[in-house]
Amino acid sequence: MIPENIRACQSTDVPICVECLNCHHKAVMESEYLLSRSARLHPDVSLVHVSRLLKCGDCGSKALKVFRPPDRDAAADFIATEL
Repeated sequence: MIPENIRACQSTDVPICVECLNCHHKAVMESEYLLSRSARLHPDVSLVHVSRLLKCGDCGSKALKVFRPPDRDAAADFIATEL
């Protein structure tokens, strides 16, 4: 199985979902942000590698779950869902 990468997310116009495994803070990031000058990531970087580069904006933890939802509606549901 080939790991998901930023290019796959960009080609389907689906954002990347991120959840902190420590405090459960959730965020949705557009692939264009990760490819922007501020992030400077290559399109072939896997989402596994992306998860190692990010940290939670709330608690600072680096224990993150990063995944590509099936569509934009699923990403919106991900953000709306609370524990």
